[in-house]
Amino acid sequence: MEVVDENRELNIEGNREYVVDSHVNNDSHVSDSNADGNQEPYIGMEFASQENAHSFYVHYAKCVGFGISIKTSRRSRVSREFIDVKYACTRYGKKRESSAINPRPCLKVECEAYLHIKRKSDGKWIVHDFIKEHNHVLFPAHAHYFPCHRRINKAQKSYIENLQHVGVRTTKIYATMAKQHGGYENIGCLEKDVRNHLDKTSRLSLESGDANAMLDYFVAMQEENPRFFYAIDLDEDNRVKNVFWVDAKGREDYQEFGDVISFDTTYITNKYKMSFAPFIGVNNHFQSRLLGCALLADETSNTFIWLMKTWLRAMGGNPPNAIITDQDKAMKVAIREVFPNTRHRFCLWHILRKVPEKLSHVLRKNEDFKTHLNSCIYRSWSKKQFEDKWQEMVEKFQLLENEWIQSLYEERQHWVPVYMKDTFFGGMSTTQRSESINSFFDKYVCKKTTLKEFVEKYKVALHDREEAEMQADFNTWHKQPILKTPSPFEKQMSLIYTHEVFKKFQIEVLGLSGCRLLKENKDSQITTFEILDFQNNEEFVVEWDASKNEISCLCRLFVLIIA
Repeated sequence: MEVVDENRELNIEGNREYVVDSHVNNDSHVSDSNADGNQEPYIGMEFASQENAHSFYVHYAKCVGFGISIKTSRRSRVSREFIDVKYACTRYGKKRESSAINPRPCLKVECEAYLHIKRKSDGKWIVHDFIKEHNHVLFPAHAHYFPCHRRINKAQKSYIENLQHVGVRTTKIYATMAKQHGGYENIGCLEKDVRNHLDKTSRLSLESGDANAMLDYFVAMQEENPRFFYAIDLDEDNRVKNVFWVDAKGREDYQEFGDVISFDTTYITNKYKMSFAPFIGVNNHFQSRLLGCALLADETSNTFIWLMKTWLRAMGGNPPNAIITDQDKAMKVAIREVFPNTRHRFCLWHILRKVPEKLSHVLRKNEDFKTHLNSCIYRSWSKKQFEDKWQEMVEKFQLLENEWIQSLYEERQHWVPVYMKDTFFGGMSTTQRSESINSFFDKYVCKKTTLKEFVEKYKVALHDREEAEMQADFNTWHKQPILKTPSPFEKQMSLIYTHEVFKKFQIEVLGLSGCRLLKENKDSQITTFEILDFQNNEEFVVEWDASKNEISCLCRLFVLIIA
């Protein structure tokens, strides 16, 4: 269920809003024609829907004794609906190599068993290919341990929560369920699933009055300014699951400063263990601006999809040009679905902080490894240059088979600066903007803060943030920055830029004294210059394209378009 702004269309007692992943639906059932025991799939077999096909193969896999997962899937470029899905045995793929001291066991044995289904023009699904044979022993009695065969149904949830409410321990609850179902293998879930469910429900339960107080605050804010937007997502038991809101100032700021967004959920703000998830932009004073925020009960792809669709609606349906997040897979799935045309960048700091953990054996033996890695990342001015340096590095330090290094290279377009140079990121390469907002809120809230207290203190915190912006506006309008050179270029920009932006530009003006400029080449449209930076002993190429009236450096950190 969702409580939305503008007209307050729904209320806490209304209908719930569900966001279901379109190719994973454990609540669907096998159609009657395919429900006879462990019937095998066959090429040409038809299903009314993808969910029916998925449920059928799950049922078959459980009877035979193996687990399944989605190996590949493909959407239609026109409708964006799934048209092709391949389900594989969970033991497909090669065994991973790990440098960890105590590596986890790996299931992969290159099993080739799979079911490949395709969507027909009439909307039905057909088995396109099927490989039955597995290269490993099958154990039907162990099938209930595979994640795809485990779920807690609604009746079980109610039973579990009722027993917990009267003080029955989890181990006793699970043992009782085993007796009722005639054995642990028939329950449909494991004891740890029961524990996880109880942990989740405890996170979502609120103290008396909290939900109403929060809703009252949102209604009051909307009465004060109709542009205030909020949405509340409830679980199937009408408990608050996710909350999103953005004030009128945040919606206005997005129209001016919404081209680049930082989004991060690493901060736990209250005793309910709900993640505080802010959407952050940067204004013309280089200050962080809060463009909406949420309290989330979990960090699944469904939750992120709900949040990002809600945020997009609040922002008038205009997606950002670029967004910076960590490497969270669920977040990546949501961004790909909700913002398909937005450039998604992984936080570089989150990646580099994993180096000591992932490559400890390399760092112990090679003191110069970080130098080579930094050269790849920060001193590559073309994609080919980066790829050549990366190849040289992985060969030198024997990392060709390292799984983590391979995964970084495969996703290089999401984090390597040279692949981002054609997209404006407002000087950001990390989610430090989100982290600075989190630190800012630390002055107002703590882990014992209730939701009621949080929303009350949030307004105070926001006023302090706006005061800082107004002070910066005053300084820009009424105080002239000190010039450090006689350059007319510096003087002109001091009258155009805000103080904080001008400080960054002024550093570049001062740096001109350490550079030598040479005209290299000129044709009918493009004039090329070579710039030698004496301080860093680096060469750059600057091009003047007369046809576009554009001057740009090879690194693309400075582009000037002449009006």
